[in-house]
Amino acid sequence: MKRGITQEELGNLVGVTTQAVSKWERGGTPDAELLPNIARALRVSIDALFDMEQEKGSRLEDMIIEELYSKEDKEAFERAVSLCIAIEFGLFRINSLKNKAAAEMMDSVNDENDHEYYSTLLTDDGLVRVRLSQNGRYFFIMPEPEMGYRSFLENIEDLSKTFRLLAEKDTLKILFFMYQRINKKSSSELIAEGVGVSVEKVEKLMEQLEEFNLVECSDVETVNGDLKAYAMHKEATIVPLLTFARELNVNKVFDFGYVYKREKPIF
Repeated sequence: MKRGITQEELGNLVGVTTQAVSKWERGGTPDAELLPNIARALRVSIDALFDMEQEKGSRLEDMIIEELYSKEDKEAFERAVSLCIAIEFGLFRINSLKNKAAAEMMDSVNDENDHEYYSTLLTDDGLVRVRLSQNGRYFFIMPEPEMGYRSFLENIEDLSKTFRLLAEKDTLKILFFMYQRINKKSSSELIAEGVGVSVEKVEKLMEQLEEFNLVECSDVETVNGDLKAYAMHKEATIVPLLTFARELNVNKVFDFGYVYKREKPIF
């Protein structure tokens, strides 16, 4: 057999005789109620038992695409979160969770109290972090790079530069103001008035934001001469970055699921 187990071993795992297994291999068909146990013992899908796994829509990835493609955006996002949580619980390898649907887990989260609900998996092979609370759900998965997280994040100078810029409260004010005007160009005077800081400070911070490719600056011709105008790049890095930064300040955390099986250093 493909998995390297004998007919006798499969029979013991499924609860049938060796003769029954031999009959299946000669073309016989197992009883329908045995199929889940056989698939589990062989670590394959039920479709694979009938050589149907490569048919369109039978692979799990194809089924997920079809499931989400058929829904409106909001419903698709909600369903995607449910599937992501199911992925994490599957990675947990905890038997008590395997028969519970992700939607059932999410329904157990009580948003009426002042706690925030998270689920975390950290192993030598990667990291998964999920926020389960209804307000602000997210799913983050990062398999460990071949050379480790340290190699991926080792440019401490660049990281420090990023955090120094974001440590400025005026930088955050500007970001929030500009992201409300995502498809518009704004002058430094307009930004200064909108966030309550000097024009000089705005131009200084905008210059730094431009270095990080968050902002683009262009000259606009007016009757009073050329005027600098700023627009935010259409990117999605800032939202997860600020989301994780916010999480570091959350005190009342409920770990809905937590598995820490890491033995080697993170960095």
